[in-house]
Amino acid sequence: PRSFDLNRVLHYSQFTDCGLTLHERGMPALVHFLSMKAELFRSVYFHRTVRAIDLHLADLFARSFKYLFPGDPRTHLDEYLEFTEFSLLSRVRDWRHSKNPELQQLGEAWRTWLDRRVPWIMVCQRNLSFGDGQAEGSSIFSSPQVFRASLREQLPDELKEIEFEVDLARHIHRPNTRGAAAGMNFYFDAASGQSRPLSMHGLYQRLPISHTIARVYTRDGNHKTVFSSVLDQLLGAASKDDLTNM
Repeated sequence: PRSFDLNRVLHYSQFTDCGLTLHERGMPALVHFLSMKAELFRSVYFHRTVRAIDLHLADLFARSFKYLFPGDPRTHLDEYLEFTEFSLLSRVRDWRHSKNPELQQLGEAWRTWLDRRVPWIMVCQRNLSFGDGQAEGSSIFSSPQVFRASLREQLPDELKEIEFEVDLARHIHRPNTRGAAAGMNFYFDAASGQSRPLSMHGLYQRLPISHTIARVYTRDGNHKTVFSSVLDQLLGAASKDDLTNM
């Protein structure tokens, strides 16, 4: 069975003088579609193992960049035209036989990725939703760098130097922008006979603007309790009482 009623969304969609407008009878179907799309991101595209593989691949590309890409594509167009997924996999597979020690090391690292041996194991995660009026950009989850630094600062002294990685898998749950696309979506209120901004509809307002899965990975999967406790502290779930709290 279909997970959402696309025909209903299309049936109740039209262009008015305001712009793209959905009749209010189609709002439940639209909200259902947006929710199913968000669930697809959370359970498939943002799966913990998929994201761990992406972290591994990002590290490999950062270390291999100078060997894979010859320079400015505008002056090396012929070489870039020959660069494909198959040529990449063939090239990195052969690096472990190179006489260059650095290429040998990279070749062995690529081999772990080719063999699907994921080096990162998730130790904890938290799901975060941001709505209207919440300053997502100023939180510790605004970037992996800020998130990583905040975690390390709160770790106990004996774990300050532990190797770990963080991931922020962010999905835009519903359209929300101040850019050129702002104010282009509407719904038709049958009772008043007027088209209103989509963001004014009650069902639409209940949807978060964005959803982020904040994850922490380590090499061996150890220290789950410590990282979970630190993450709770950063979220304010386990903060100490204050003398001014009367």
